[in-house]
Amino acid sequence: MGAVQWTGLATPENEAVAQPLSVKEFCALQHVIVERALVHELIDDMLAKRGYTRSIAVRITNSELIPVILDGTELVTIGWAGGPTTHGFTSFDVPLELAPTEYHLTWSDRLTNDAASIWLRQQLVEVAAHHLT
Repeated sequence: MGAVQWTGLATPENEAVAQPLSVKEFCALQHVIVERALVHELIDDMLAKRGYTRSIAVRITNSELIPVILDGTELVTIGWAGGPTTHGFTSFDVPLELAPTEYHLTWSDRLTNDAASIWLRQQLVEVAAHHLT
């Protein structure tokens, strides 16, 4: 289905992200994380291996809340570069090497020609294309 590139996100007024950040500076920012989101788990694992932890200010379960939570604050988060939650926010480089995340859709061979399954796969691809690009 495609790959997602990750970026840091902040409000345009957040001057802390106007320059390249060190890992220590990145960790000191006040982060919003999405619980059980793979990218946040990967970042925290990468940081832990280097002896760092992020300052987590807010934990949410739904990434759709990010624009509302970040608006008017000094909070930062990680989002899809060009994704729907990036609009109106400043992107900044995360001082870690974040590989793109690949997304794939799989199904049973017996459902390859099933009309309902074909329809569902098309719907999933359209939604993913909208949210992952």
